[in-house]
Amino acid sequence: MIINNIEWSMGNASGNTLANWFDGMTCIKLSNIYRRSSLPDNNVCASYFRITTQSIISNFFHPDKIGKEFHIDQNMRMATVSGKKEKIIINLIHKLNVGLVYKIDDLIFATKKWDNSNFKSYVQKESPDIVFSFLKDFAHLELLLDAIVRYVPKCKRVFVVADDVYFRASRRNKERFRKLLRSADYVYGMSESLCENYRDKFNIDVHPLYKGCRFKDMVETKQENPIEIVYAGNLYYGRDDTLAKIVLAVKEYNSKNNRKLHLNIYSGTRVKRAFRELFDDKQNVTFHGQKPFNEIQGALSKASVVLHVESFDEKWKKIVRFSYSTKIIDCLECGSVLMVVGPKGVASVEETRRIPGVFVADDLDLIYDQMVQISKSDIQELARLTRKYAENHCSIATVQDQLIRDFAFLCGAHV
Repeated sequence: MIINNIEWSMGNASGNTLANWFDGMTCIKLSNIYRRSSLPDNNVCASYFRITTQSIISNFFHPDKIGKEFHIDQNMRMATVSGKKEKIIINLIHKLNVGLVYKIDDLIFATKKWDNSNFKSYVQKESPDIVFSFLKDFAHLELLLDAIVRYVPKCKRVFVVADDVYFRASRRNKERFRKLLRSADYVYGMSESLCENYRDKFNIDVHPLYKGCRFKDMVETKQENPIEIVYAGNLYYGRDDTLAKIVLAVKEYNSKNNRKLHLNIYSGTRVKRAFRELFDDKQNVTFHGQKPFNEIQGALSKASVVLHVESFDEKWKKIVRFSYSTKIIDCLECGSVLMVVGPKGVASVEETRRIPGVFVADDLDLIYDQMVQISKSDIQELARLTRKYAENHCSIATVQDQLIRDFAFLCGAHV
């Protein structure tokens, strides 16, 4: 049973990662409890239980109406769409950083009005051997887990720590975090540096877990003119500032050389006013906005170079320093050359540095030089080197074998 706050969708990072881990694992029966009104959008899980803040408020004096169990078959899945109104509100909350809204939401959920016969019936019917969740949204997760374990005492708790959520948590949430860690039967960390840091900090075993590459036939990377570079991802945590420096480097390169570069940006993040013209002059850079995941995969596969960026600002560096972005795996499986721009000491930079064929600019002054090196390099050969490394170290088969062995061990089964 998987718990997450948002809907399990291929269009968000957590949903995409969950689908990557569990798609095709027929030996595991999946169910999902989540807290949004939007419908799921994935090809992996069919059984759901939804609890929304709105339903708790609307049915506060009729709690038997809170919570909805439903199943999605393939025909229904084709018609699944996310709630646009809800997304607008969520984006506004992120933009304004309205902490009060989250506190109110926590208080509403803490009433436990959702812990009713509907919830109990769903949990007992699914009777999970394992409850699996990213370790975040601590207040909701703590309450949900306590209720699930009360109805199915035998179930094991497995957590995934994607980044250093403890570092930026409030004092109360730090307490919740430590309590959840102590209750865990197994903990994964999504970078080696995070695993090492949390082992030392909390004196627990933390096991590395990454997204896996699902390889298709490799699209031969061409020596194009212009050389097509693609960035696909969000513009949060100061990544837009780094991307702006890359755009300026592309412009400088194009003004000095006959062979050109062209940067394509795919992102659903609202662009700051100061960067709107810079990110979409059409000659050096084109901003495509948010596109379906399969379209982005196609763009990554056709690109000569794919980008991953992190901020050089100390404030953002502290937040992402242990995060190994899932976008890097998306880049590795596409078969294109990878360029990483970000500061030293950040997991996404340090752990990609060892991959053959990857260009790394760990200083803003190195971006232009790396652009020059890209234009002079044998792109096809570098792409083959990177692909070979990914096949040997990042295959989804390897990742899923690890998950199956770990789950079997927890449940006392043999594989």
